[in-house]
Amino acid sequence: MILVFKTTVKNLNNIKQLKGNLDKICEGRNWSFDLEDVDKVLRVESTKDFSKELVHLLNDNGFKCEDLDPSVHLH
Repeated sequence: MILVFKTTVKNLNNIKQLKGNLDKICEGRNWSFDLEDVDKVLRVESTKDFSKELVHLLNDNGFKCEDLDPSVHLH
């Protein structure tokens, strides 16, 4: 699955601030930010749903983070 989030991450320094914790939460899986996109999109390739943890991580570090496809997480 690919998790997609709208964020307020603005630059590489912000990403560096989050990198260690993103690597832990995502268990080394692929994640990336698209800083060119107006929504500063965070994408995570994963077999698990880390949505809540990712939103909390970004919020705790002063960034807004919104799941762009919450319907994926409904059972």
